[in-house]
Amino acid sequence: MEDGRIRWVAVLVPLAAPGDLRPAGALAAASLSGLPPGSAAGVSGVRRGVGDLPAQWAQARAAARVAAAVPRLSPVAHWAELGAWRSISELDGPDPAVLPLLGDRVLAETAEVFLDCAGSASRAAAALQIHRQTLYYRLTRIAEITGLDLADGEARLVLHMSLRAARLRPRG
Repeated sequence: MEDGRIRWVAVLVPLAAPGDLRPAGALAAASLSGLPPGSAAGVSGVRRGVGDLPAQWAQARAAARVAAAVPRLSPVAHWAELGAWRSISELDGPDPAVLPLLGDRVLAETAEVFLDCAGSASRAAAALQIHRQTLYYRLTRIAEITGLDLADGEARLVLHMSLRAARLRPRG
C-alpha cells in the first residue's frame, strides 16, 4: 500500500502452452518477494490478443483480493480456481441486512463457520470449540441482528455471500 491505497501492477506473460499458467503463477509469486506480509497476487484467465485486457485486469485484481483474504488461496490466486469466490468478488459488498453483524467479530465468525458446515450445529460447534447451546444462542442473536431467518435457504445464501464479500473489502 502506498498512502493508504492499494498498489496494483499488471504483467503480461506469454505462455508456451495455452492452458499452462505455471509461468504466470511463478512470476506472480516471485514478484511478492520483499513486499510486506499479506501481499498477494492474482492471475487472470488465458486470453489471446489485447482486446480482452480490461477483463483480464478485472479478473487478476479480483483474484488478488481473494488471495489476500482467503489463506488457502494465498499468496497467488488463479481466476479459474476461485470457484464461488468469482461471483462473490463481483458483489458491491455485503447485503445491508448483514452490515450490523459485521461489527461483532465473534458472531460473524460463528455465522460463517455454521454456514461453511452446511448448517450442521454439531460440526459448527466442534469447529468453533464451543458448546452447542452456545452456538444456538449465537445463531439466535445473528437472526435478531440481521433479521434473516436462518431456516430459509435464500437468507442463508445472502448471509454467507455477504460475510465473504465483507472479507474482500479494503481495510482502513
